[in-house]
Amino acid sequence: MGKKLTQEQVDGYERDGYLSPITIFSEAEAARYRTLLEDAEAKYPEALKGAARNNAHCNFTFLDEITHHPVLLDAVEDIVGPDVVCCATVLFIKEANDPGFVNWH
Repeated sequence: MGKKLTQEQVDGYERDGYLSPITIFSEAEAARYRTLLEDAEAKYPEALKGAARNNAHCNFTFLDEITHHPVLLDAVEDIVGPDVVCCATVLFIKEANDPGFVNWH
C-alpha cells in the first residue's frame, strides 16, 4: 500500500498515463490557495501573464508551498518513488468566459 494512492490508482496511472480524480487539498486549503492566487493576480498582474506563468513558484511562496505539499508529494512518490525533484511549474489560468482553448496536456 502506498502513502496516498491505492494499488488500483497506481495500476490505473501505469495503464492510462494519468490519474483523476485525486484529492490533495481540503476545501479550506483549496479556497485559501485560490484567494492567494486571485490576490496575486490583482496585485501583480504582469507577474502571472504569458511566460511569467513559467516557474511562478519561484516568485510566490504560496505556489512553492503547493509544490512541497506533503499529500501531493506522497501521491507522486507512490508513482515515481522517493527521489522527487520539481524541475519547473507552469500555470494554465483560464478565466470564466475566456474564449481561449488549451489542448490536452
